[in-house]
Amino acid sequence: MALRLSSSSSNTTPTMYLNRVVDDTALSVDQKSTCLKYLSIILKNLADPVKSQEEKYRTLKLDNAKLQAGLFSIPAMMELLTGVFGFGNRSVTTGQAAESTTNTTTTLTVSYEALNQSLCQQTLIAIGECQRQMALNTPTTTTSSSRLGTISGGNKRNHAISSSSSDDPNSNLSEKQKARRLLEERQQAEKVRAKEERKRNVALLKQDKLVRETDPNWKPGVSAACAKSGAGISTFRDRHGEQ
Repeated sequence: MALRLSSSSSNTTPTMYLNRVVDDTALSVDQKSTCLKYLSIILKNLADPVKSQEEKYRTLKLDNAKLQAGLFSIPAMMELLTGVFGFGNRSVTTGQAAESTTNTTTTLTVSYEALNQSLCQQTLIAIGECQRQMALNTPTTTTSSSRLGTISGGNKRNHAISSSSSDDPNSNLSEKQKARRLLEERQQAEKVRAKEERKRNVALLKQDKLVRETDPNWKPGVSAACAKSGAGISTFRDRHGEQ
């Protein structure tokens, strides 16, 4: 699997070392992911304006088992830390020399003055891109699909049943969700019916208006009020006639 990150310069840039890691066929995908994860944590601490002022965030213990297995054992990462980010070996002695109980620990340390936080941030972006490319090129697990294929091949009846149930959009819904969906569908149907009813009423009103304006023999019918009470609503024209 060859993943290549673009770089603005071809010299000793962090991108070159990242490409060496992702192109290394001797490393598994898990080893590459772990390596990039550890490097990302280190660079985030270095890029932090507060944490980077504390020496503990700029110091890596070479005897740390996790870092040794996931980061220091990869030559490209050691070259990146020492050659690009300025880490150097330093021996730290602890304990009392008079009692011969001293312990010497070798660390990788970068001074605050030599720290390039802008380069750390750029490398973090490159690491993120590298991780995304690795995720896209990693084959997904097909255990479930292969198991389904075996079952369907051995028992076509069960396969037909599972296929029909998967075609039903409500098969995986709870009773409460089914009731809510049914209510939404009913409300939507009522809205459609109300809209059609309004269209019909508007069309009838337009037709009635056209008849009243164009038909000389048109006469008003009995109003609903008149049909109910026996007396219509008298208008000025009814009382006084045409003027």
